[in-house]
Amino acid sequence: MVASASTSTSTGTVSPAGSRDENNADGNVPPFSLHGDRYDQSTFYGRFQTMLEVVDPRTLLCSKQGLDDAVQLLKDFEEQQQQQQQIKKQFDDAKLWQARKIKEAILHPDTNEIVPRPFRMSGFVPFNGPVCVGTIMSTTTPTILFFHWMNQTQNAMVNYYNRNATQPTDTSAVVQGYLGAVTGSLGMSFGLKTAIDRTKRLTTIQKVTAQRFMALPAIVTAAAINIYLMRKNELTTGIDVYYEPTAEAEAVKGIGGAKPEIPAPVVVGTSQLAAQKALSEMVVSRMVLPLPVFLVAPMALSLMDPILKKNRRLTLPFNITFVMLSFSFGLPAAIALFPQIGTVEASDLEDKFQHLRDARGNPVTCFRYNKGL
Repeated sequence: MVASASTSTSTGTVSPAGSRDENNADGNVPPFSLHGDRYDQSTFYGRFQTMLEVVDPRTLLCSKQGLDDAVQLLKDFEEQQQQQQQIKKQFDDAKLWQARKIKEAILHPDTNEIVPRPFRMSGFVPFNGPVCVGTIMSTTTPTILFFHWMNQTQNAMVNYYNRNATQPTDTSAVVQGYLGAVTGSLGMSFGLKTAIDRTKRLTTIQKVTAQRFMALPAIVTAAAINIYLMRKNELTTGIDVYYEPTAEAEAVKGIGGAKPEIPAPVVVGTSQLAAQKALSEMVVSRMVLPLPVFLVAPMALSLMDPILKKNRRLTLPFNITFVMLSFSFGLPAAIALFPQIGTVEASDLEDKFQHLRDARGNPVTCFRYNKGL
């Protein structure tokens, strides 16, 4: 039996109510799916919409009870869906999608463990944004090194908690990734700071402007080092690959006249080649991620210099505004460059995956994997 409760984004409370036709008359909410995507993942815009939901900071306000309600609602839906018969109790698609959003924002997809708020993707902007502001505004060597250390510490923990966890994680690889990223970021930022201070070709004002952009190369370099070193263990162990069985209407009945539910994926093994593809995609997206924050924001501040010179008290508010706006839209855009659930042809994987057949005896030519966030 499904518990009765109200839906609230702030509390994370969810519940089924009414019928599909009644609650989704506007047609804006697609039929719910436990395993399918709400938005078209074959397009950048569809992935961008998905990532906007993933990084939605409102899910940080969800309580433990709200999470439990969301998980229970999805479990109730799955149990009744598996009965393969017309059911009297209908579910609200919008509330089901909200429940899935809450669950996926809080629980790691591989371990099903709660991710601490500061290290969730939904917490990246509110927790890392102030650090980015400090990184851009820093002008002295101690503050520059401090904020770069803070930034890489945050990034390392986010990378760890949002990794592909289908295989055991080597603790030494995590430590190496963290130390490598911190060393690379601090070394480059200190080197650039020293070079800018010693140059005689720039005026004092030009040096201040140059320091705003100094964080970009250090952050980009550290991002690549961080993600590679922390996840290089996957290149040896491989990551899980799976296929999704074709939904047969006569085998998997829809609920309330809805389209058939996509069957649960079937994991067939681990692949090092899939891990290589996933890691290369992660490196590219993490190198692109700093661009909106550490390039667009400094450019905007430079354009505002005539106004800021007249009132220096506006520097911090403008800086915060530009960084948070750039981060809020740049983060989902960077992650959306590649689908979180990647696709790879069987011919591009190891030999053991190239002649597999599904339960119906059909050859499996395409596999999927979770690249992580």
